[in-house]
Amino acid sequence: MRVPILLILPLICAAASYGQSGTVHNAATAGVRFTGPTVLAPDSRAVISYSRTESAPPHVSATVSLRPAGAATAIPAQVLIADGSTINFIVPSTAPIGPAQLIYQATGDTTKWIEVAVAPSAFQLFINPTTDAPIAQFAPATGSARPLALATPVQPGQAAVIWGSGAPMTTSIPAITLGGVPQQVLFAGNPVQMLGIEQINFRVAPNTPLGCYVPLTVSWGADTFTSFLSTSTDGTACQHPFRLSAKDLATLDSGGSVNVATVTFSSNFTAAAADHDSRQEQISANFIGWSGSFLASRFNATAAAGCTISTPAASLISLVVPGFPSNLIGDITLRQGSSQVVLSAANNFTQELPAISSGPWTLSTRASTLNFTITPPVMLSAATTPVPLSRATDQTISWNGSDLDPNSGAILNLTSPNQPTLTCNAPAAAGSVVIPKELLTRIAPGAATLRLLISQPIENSPNVLNGDSVVVVSQTSTDTRPVVLQ
Repeated sequence: MRVPILLILPLICAAASYGQSGTVHNAATAGVRFTGPTVLAPDSRAVISYSRTESAPPHVSATVSLRPAGAATAIPAQVLIADGSTINFIVPSTAPIGPAQLIYQATGDTTKWIEVAVAPSAFQLFINPTTDAPIAQFAPATGSARPLALATPVQPGQAAVIWGSGAPMTTSIPAITLGGVPQQVLFAGNPVQMLGIEQINFRVAPNTPLGCYVPLTVSWGADTFTSFLSTSTDGTACQHPFRLSAKDLATLDSGGSVNVATVTFSSNFTAAAADHDSRQEQISANFIGWSGSFLASRFNATAAAGCTISTPAASLISLVVPGFPSNLIGDITLRQGSSQVVLSAANNFTQELPAISSGPWTLSTRASTLNFTITPPVMLSAATTPVPLSRATDQTISWNGSDLDPNSGAILNLTSPNQPTLTCNAPAAAGSVVIPKELLTRIAPGAATLRLLISQPIENSPNVLNGDSVVVVSQTSTDTRPVVLQ
């Protein structure tokens, strides 16, 4: 059952034309995310992004080949399209599994190569960079196929269509869940005239959860890809956590943004030594236009509980989100009992406070009122400062979890100069996390810094519509201590 794909062809080509200089990766994620070693699968679509010479013409032809490690000859690859900075091609179906050199040459440029690894599969879905959701459409029982997006979500019982590249070269079919509910796969294979691309049709199950950011999991062979799709009962705009209108959702789908004013209560405790500590508390407001992809990155962000360790590295992707005039909101008044704090342009929308009292608060603007509760700040249960940590056994780090918002999350970081960074995630209300000794032994003994951050996920943050803008209240709390690793 092959669904016409004319609607998504321009988006797939656009996704495949973005990239980073001197890299090659699965075309499904080119320009959207790049997470590490280049892994390509036979018969998949890939994109090379390279730095062109000044003399190179804007429209070029190119040759691409793959030479397996130890081989005397290279295997030619089919080039689909090339320009002065990118080459789209099909990984040869006969490419053997293992390390290889990807050799390419564009008109007017020298021959270059990139070290890659060929794997049995490297499945990725094509992503729409505007919304960070998979490029998708649905085919109603009658009428033409339409794009699947926030303002035009799929409904239970309909057939949805998604596309990817890098599927295993076997007769297996993918397994799909949406909102944790298994979905019926109707078709999985190569659409006509779309080399290196796999099309997956599935019927949305009747008991699939509804919402704008319903978690999507596609497992195919050894690969699992996670993202989200939008659903609603009748195909009208999905119910957004910010209660955005259908017009706002259509704006996000088309690459626009919505105005979000975030009021943040922050409390930051730092202990430099046993007899020297300080706490800084403030309330601030910022005014930013949130794009569809930025909203998705907040509402669709999930961090698995547990600890990991990684080598410090610079971020490969940065999000630039435009601001909006603060006068659309005006002054923000915060009250707790008889106490009052006014955030205005006169104090740059930031107010330092001697202390932030926990309990009920009220936020007021000229167009809206919001009631919410602030919980006490986080405090580590460490008996001494610096905190002693033994690398020989598992170490338990505890804090006042029973005082905190049960919806909040805890992120624990252990850092030391020129050493791997250890990160643990847990529910804030858990009150503790265990750091395995296997991870601690990978960090050299000596001085380090322990930082615990408590923050409220955006989907659980109090918010209110204020005309054409959304006002959100967030709370963060940190406790930072010196550590001696023994």
